[in-house]
Amino acid sequence: MLRTMLMRTLSRDGGYAVVGVATGEEGLAAIETQPIDLIFVDLVMPGMGGLELIRRLEDLNLSIPIIAISGSDVARQRLATSPLGVDEFLPKPLSRETVLSVTQRHLAVKILDSTRGRSVTTPRYRYGRLVSSSRAMKDVFDKLKALERVDVRSVLVTGESGSGKEIIARTLHARGERSHAPFVEVDCTTLPSGLVETSLFGNERGAFTDAKSARAGLLEAAGEGVLFLDEVGELPLEAQAKLLRALENRVFKRVGGTVNLALKASVIAATHRDLADEVKAGRFRSDLYYRLAVVPLHIPPLRERLEDVWSLLDHFLEIYRRQFGRPNLHFRRSVKELLMRYQWPGNVRELRNLVERLAVFVQGDAIDVSDLPAPMRQSDPTHSLIGNFKLPAGGVDLQALEESLVRQAMDRAEGRKSEAAQLLGVSRFVLRNRLKKYGID
Repeated sequence: MLRTMLMRTLSRDGGYAVVGVATGEEGLAAIETQPIDLIFVDLVMPGMGGLELIRRLEDLNLSIPIIAISGSDVARQRLATSPLGVDEFLPKPLSRETVLSVTQRHLAVKILDSTRGRSVTTPRYRYGRLVSSSRAMKDVFDKLKALERVDVRSVLVTGESGSGKEIIARTLHARGERSHAPFVEVDCTTLPSGLVETSLFGNERGAFTDAKSARAGLLEAAGEGVLFLDEVGELPLEAQAKLLRALENRVFKRVGGTVNLALKASVIAATHRDLADEVKAGRFRSDLYYRLAVVPLHIPPLRERLEDVWSLLDHFLEIYRRQFGRPNLHFRRSVKELLMRYQWPGNVRELRNLVERLAVFVQGDAIDVSDLPAPMRQSDPTHSLIGNFKLPAGGVDLQALEESLVRQAMDRAEGRKSEAAQLLGVSRFVLRNRLKKYGID
């Protein structure tokens, strides 16, 4: 039995304290009553399934590595196509050497972090693989959790390029009522000119010159699942009109067809454009805009939630440390402080790509400021502000200026002293003294 084998190997051969449980329900109860450093989950087990257990563990916002195990190709495929966050997958059967190697590798990261003062910043909020420390993203996560319990036919996700619109859509599909059905993605910017309607709605044989056979479109391919229309603002007006009719009536026809086909899929649309402005400019239909925006979700750019940078750097670094086998790799504090002030025009995608690139190319264990791309080293707005600041002829009240900056930092950090200290570029000890000095609670 797998559980018996794991417990014997880890306790007798590895010297670890082990808690063994038979069901997901027992596992959740054990986590609530004792400290756990690593979790092995069999995807196929009685009662609560392994995928549901992983989902429940993520909802608890635990920073505990999760190792998924299965001998089922179906269970493995479901895990691979879901956004559930596991740190590693192990196929059955397991060998003693594999179990010990995986355990040592994942626990080594935790031990190194604690002994060298490089504790991974635990995000305050988590939803699937999405992590955040900002109130703005908590509001987004709360809406996503509410959508899990209902079958909304239209959702509109807005946000700048790289802000995470696609992973929001995939996560919503994987955790919602339609997770059993397909997720079909279409980038509206890449649809061939003149063939947009055919791509979306399909065509009958002979509908146009090259239509030698009937073909199903993306709306049919999505079945009872989700059709994700990325950059929906790029659709031509004629296709917008036909899409509106399909969404309104829940039926559509193939190009050249006469038979009504049922629209069974729900639609998640995403765009980096302000569709309200596009409506005013006559480039987007107002009725389609309101139909799509039954549930609007706006993803704020990273520069408006810089408190997320610190935790995202740690989150992605932990992923790539394991992926590339570099458990000692870490950021120097000066690097994080600089990146907390960078404006991130490419948003979370830019941050993730940066961490992956650093994990590949940095030679030593410490990531230094010199390892960053030149634009990040040269665009520190704090340095620019200091260099351009001119002392007024009448002087300034330095103490009043300092008090104002401390209050602004505390307001922006919503009272969290660690984040306020990062914004001011001082230690928590220095910040505590200033709070006491100015009577700021």
